[in-house]
Amino acid sequence: MTAAIETAYDVVVVGAGPAGSVTARNLAAKGYSVLLCEKRPVVGVPVRCGEATGPSARIADFTALDEAWIETRFSGVVFHGPGEVSFKYDAGRELGIMLDRRLFDQHLAREAEAAGAHLRTATRVVTFTDVVDGARTVTLERDGQTFTVKAKMVVGADGAESLTGRIVGLKTRQLPPATCTAIELRIRAQDPNPDCLTF
Repeated sequence: MTAAIETAYDVVVVGAGPAGSVTARNLAAKGYSVLLCEKRPVVGVPVRCGEATGPSARIADFTALDEAWIETRFSGVVFHGPGEVSFKYDAGRELGIMLDRRLFDQHLAREAEAAGAHLRTATRVVTFTDVVDGARTVTLERDGQTFTVKAKMVVGADGAESLTGRIVGLKTRQLPPATCTAIELRIRAQDPNPDCLTF
């Protein structure tokens, strides 16, 4: 059962990716009242960038690792460059893992909820004010309706082109030459380098 949205929180966290959910979980576990807002209807869908991570032991620093999240483990890297130039590096040890971000992100969001954070999907933070009397007024939009909550702190965990960053004056918009667009395809294929991350 989803808890009702309160009118005031200690912290509003914007974005339920790994950084936002872990922040919300840890703050809620310390007794802070936390609202975790995710603009998409389902946490982790569509998959964003960042399926490749460091070694599995590093993930275990943040949460208990579930093998179901691991698509593959890799110990090397293959680079294919222009002019048919390619090279391969094999470390001989686990360099990292490829995660199923849908499963991973949803697990972390559930952990945040279990710790006491209020998760709201399909809820977009539109703007927030400067601090007045110890709190910011955060304007939220959900199902075409706009409402506000008070928050002592706003945490922007909404990605590289962070809206929260822009609201406080950071230059977070990425120009086209600095961005890379990709489409994720899930296919069954014979990989000639199954233990490598290939670029």
